[in-house]
Parts: sequence; C-alpha cells; structure tokens
Amino acid sequence: MLVLLSRSDAGEAERMREAGATRVLVSPFNTDAFGNALHLTARLADLQISPGEGEPAAAQTTRSDLLTGLATGDQLQHWLTQQQDSAPSLMVMALGVGRIGVINAAYGRSVADESLRRVAAQLASLAADFMADAPQHWLLARMAAAEFAIGIAGDIEQELQDGLSRQLVSIAATPFIIGGREIHLTARLGIATAPGKHIESAESLIRQGSAALAASRAAEPGAI
Repeated sequence: MLVLLSRSDAGEAERMREAGATRVLVSPFNTDAFGNALHLTARLADLQISPGEGEPAAAQTTRSDLLTGLATGDQLQHWLTQQQDSAPSLMVMALGVGRIGVINAAYGRSVADESLRRVAAQLASLAADFMADAPQHWLLARMAAAEFAIGIAGDIEQELQDGLSRQLVSIAATPFIIGGREIHLTARLGIATAPGKHIESAESLIRQGSAALAASRAAEPGAI
C-alpha cells in the first residue's frame, strides 16, 4: 500500500507504516521517488506467500518490513521452501550495505532510515528491470538492519548472475542526497546456490548466503 502525505501531515508517516503502508511519500517528492514507490508497491502486491501453519493469511500478507516495505527474512525463507520441489535450483544473493552505523551516529536515525529506504527502492527497481525477461521467479527481502537478499528460483546462467551481482553492488557507487547531505554507502555481496530438491532447508541456504556475505565483508567494498 502506497500512502501520499502533504507536508502538513508529515508527522503521520510513522503511524501509516505501523498501519501497514509499504511506502510513504511526503510532499514535495520528485518523480523518481514516486516512480520507485509505485514500482515497489506493485511488486509487493504480486507476492504470493501462503500463510504459515495456524496463522491467518492476512497476518502473512501484511507483515512486510515496516521500514522498507520489502518482504521479511521469514517471508523469504517461506517462499524458498515453497519453491524447493518445483525449482531445479535455488539461489540467495545476500547484500550487505555498509556505513549505515556511521550515518546514524553522524546525522541521526531518520537519515539512516531514509538511506535504507532509498537502497530498498533502488534494489527493487534494479532487480525488476534486470529480471524482467528472465524465466526465473525471484523475491527481494530485507533480512536485517542493513542486509538485503534476493531469492531466485530456477537455473540462472553465469552471465546473468555475474551481471546482476555487479549491478547489486553498484547501488553504492553514487551517493544519495538526503536533507542536503551527501550520503556515501558501500556494498558487498555473498552468493549461495543449491539444487532445489536437495537442499537441507531454505533456512540453511539463507545461512550459507549470509556466510558468503561475511567472507565478502573482509574484502574491499564492492566485493562479491
């Protein structure tokens, strides 16, 4: 759900997120921000995530990450589990965004949060454009404070994987301007793959992706 607020109602933004809005824009906003928000909201509306055992469907479909509007780590795990029997292979691409802690300390939580929202919108737009003509199914999630992941179901050619990997880490190449401040971020990527029917569990595949990301964190920014 996308919510547009006038400047006089800006104080209602957090309440709107808590009520289930996946994206909140406060006037004035530029066309890029509006386009990204519409794209992200449309992508989330397409998610087909079944309810967990004993949990109402409404609880699953409205439990998106409140800050970014993306799927949560739990939703990604559930989605990967659903894909296991039908997909020949599964992949998790875990992206870690650096310097969020520095930004939080220097400029406050609101700027750090907005940085993460900008990253989420860029990732959603990038992944949708890059995978538009690909036969694989995919889902983007926010896993932790500054960690995101894309789950991909289906065989993916090495060339496509390499291209997507480069695009993902490139989101930190251009700084954001937030409140007149130039915000510089870094990004690193970890990748885990496994045959769909033979993985131990979706949880284990996500852990492998996180472990690969941890190894990348020891290298220079942009490492894959």
